[in-house]
Amino acid sequence: MNRAIEKEKQIINDVVEKAYDVLAFPPGGMPKWDVFMSLFYESAQLSLRVFPQDKEISLLTLVEYTKAQMGNHLQEEGYSESPVSNDIEVIGDIAWVRQHFIMNFSNGRKTHAMDIFLLVKKDDRWKIISVASDML
Repeated sequence: MNRAIEKEKQIINDVVEKAYDVLAFPPGGMPKWDVFMSLFYESAQLSLRVFPQDKEISLLTLVEYTKAQMGNHLQEEGYSESPVSNDIEVIGDIAWVRQHFIMNFSNGRKTHAMDIFLLVKKDDRWKIISVASDML
């Protein structure tokens, strides 16, 4: 495979992994929202089931997501997400990532889910333009 494409895939993987990494926080803590939001375009859209028990997918802006993510007393409990495996495809300055991950709740409950990230490279930087997600 083309070395330039492999380099781009590694950069994209780093962006996605950082998004998971900065969402983690201990009980009483908060995600690193400033870092998280810097990985996305301001106009990004998130289409996801925020919690496993949600009856339907929510369509959210980044700001709406930061509020929804802290629901269900999550701040008091702590939370993290663990990437499992992914598939990355790059075509010019667009890319998509199909990412299997695990939602880790403080009560020991783990839920497998799938994120589909769309990224765009602009001004020599890969950023996320949308995420669609659901439970597996």
